[in-house]
Amino acid sequence: MEWGILAENIGTKVKLLKVQNQSLRYLSGEELKSLLGAASCYLKSLIILAVNTGLRKSELLGLKWPDLNFRTGYIELLDQKNGDVSYIPMNDEVKEALRKIPRRLDSEYIFCTKNRQPPKDIKYHFLKALEKSGIAHCNFHSLRHTFASHMAMSGVDLSTIRELMRHKSYAMTLRYAHLSSQHTKKAVDTLSFFHSEKEKEQSESSGS
Repeated sequence: MEWGILAENIGTKVKLLKVQNQSLRYLSGEELKSLLGAASCYLKSLIILAVNTGLRKSELLGLKWPDLNFRTGYIELLDQKNGDVSYIPMNDEVKEALRKIPRRLDSEYIFCTKNRQPPKDIKYHFLKALEKSGIAHCNFHSLRHTFASHMAMSGVDLSTIRELMRHKSYAMTLRYAHLSSQHTKKAVDTLSFFHSEKEKEQSESSGS
């Protein structure tokens, strides 16, 4: 095109192949313990909330005390774009972590800095905790994957996971299907109807 040979860039008409990247980084229970041990009290609360609610980093940093409803046990998260409210369940670990956070009278934000506003980012502190705990190939968004992955491995159905993750597309939730299938296979492998019958027959024959 620069030489005037082509009138248009024909490369723009080439359709790129879709890449199926099913690799999701999530932390094991042991990695989580190490990460919490290396984190400051401030960061530790964020990590506990992240892996127990599946909230995004921006949602966590923007949480306000009025968003918490300890009576019903839900975080009432308002979507600023469309005005919809999402109800995020709080388990005992979340409630305990929140109760340990000192509440400032001059700010409604749960996580706030000296200027009474939420921090713009926590990347530096999170990376330091990762380095100290020896955890590699991980970022804060991996905590959201940890939330969904451990639910899938615990046998929670994908429909419920999609609801809790607030995925707009079911395809996004299907990324965790392989984790669910591995554990459902283990559950099926525990069945041994015919093996038990065979053992019973052998036992009876040996007894006779």
